[in-house]
Amino acid sequence: MVFNVNSTSYLTFVGPFRTQLFINSQKLIASGYVDVQKSLSEKLNPASENGWQYSPNQSRSSKLSFDVDTYQGLTITPRYLIAFNYQPDDALKQKIKELTTTVSTEIEIKLKGICLKYMDSGAGTISFNTEYILKANKSAVELKEFHEQLSSKLSETANDLIIEYTAKLKAALLERDLLIDEDNDNQPALAWMHRIFYVKTDDCNNSDIAGISSSFISKLDDDGLIDASIVDGIHFYPSIGNSLVIYTDSGLDSNMHFRALESMIEYINCNWLSMSEMDKKLFFQINKLSIKTHILKLKDLEKEYNHINNTFERITLFKSILFNHKINLSPQDYRIWECISKTWKLEELISAVTTKSETLKSMNQGVLERLQTKQNNKLNYLVFMFTTISFVTIILQVIEFVQQDVNVPNILRSLTVIFLTIMVAFSVKRLRNWFLG
Repeated sequence: MVFNVNSTSYLTFVGPFRTQLFINSQKLIASGYVDVQKSLSEKLNPASENGWQYSPNQSRSSKLSFDVDTYQGLTITPRYLIAFNYQPDDALKQKIKELTTTVSTEIEIKLKGICLKYMDSGAGTISFNTEYILKANKSAVELKEFHEQLSSKLSETANDLIIEYTAKLKAALLERDLLIDEDNDNQPALAWMHRIFYVKTDDCNNSDIAGISSSFISKLDDDGLIDASIVDGIHFYPSIGNSLVIYTDSGLDSNMHFRALESMIEYINCNWLSMSEMDKKLFFQINKLSIKTHILKLKDLEKEYNHINNTFERITLFKSILFNHKINLSPQDYRIWECISKTWKLEELISAVTTKSETLKSMNQGVLERLQTKQNNKLNYLVFMFTTISFVTIILQVIEFVQQDVNVPNILRSLTVIFLTIMVAFSVKRLRNWFLG
């Protein structure tokens, strides 16, 4: 397919990023998630601005869990904690224009808007909504290659915005709402960039659509490309790296489902990144646990047990929220979820995280047993020490009582004092080792 000179189309760059902000989700849910969002929004937005936004209360006046307003159910938490809609200034627009010319002078990019969305699991997503105008005829392959090169160059701009606005969000969050993750001390950073092409075709049959889609995205298996749309005139093709929306009428760009693929890719990208980080974290914790716990001292053993237990609780809560969001998707979003899940092997990643978390939980039971053994040994030693001291003291008292006016030999008193001194000194040393390490 050839795209003609002066033709215009949409493209969105979507990139998940590591925020390094791990929110105490349990506390937020207990405090009222929407109330926390509202408080954050008020702190972050100056009186004259409204860039920071959050999802409105999901409750319906109809009291229905599912209704035709959105066709989706009510979730226990919103998809995102908060979002920032960035309206690009002239300087940024000029910077994007200059980046574009380093790739090609035959395509003009217009930056329409940028949005950063933050989850509470240490991940977020940034999207660049663009419109491009062709200065020369281009094939689908040429358009694909151009935008792939441009997305790589956009990473620096994306990281600058991510660092700036993540710092603002962190400053607005209460310290008690943040979890300390000792394994993550890096600054926020973009993980990858996904491109969503929007292509308008007036009169085309299924074979034409198949040809267009194969030009933009790769067939990953023998089943071919999967159309994830349930809307007439709109075709959704999710894939890895590039995804595609084909629509047959200009009026369809106002359809409520027009941006559904983009929205789900943003959301699943975030969750994929979060789970990928969890998977790596679990791997290293399991490896560390398998080689270290037998030499850990009491204090470190207790710290390790609590750290692992907290990790397991966070992952369990994350998966519970993810499942709740999945079962409350609209029919269109659910169809996209299933197609992306198959294409990206999402269920395999969820299964890997589940398996590792269960393994870690089982290993942590061994940590608990070693911890209890050390604590019991400590208690037994204390009992033995005080029993011995009491026994020696009683012997001295008995000797003095039996001999009454007869003086106890000084040598016996001296030996007893020396014995008690050694016992106390040795015990103090043992106790110091227990409490300090």
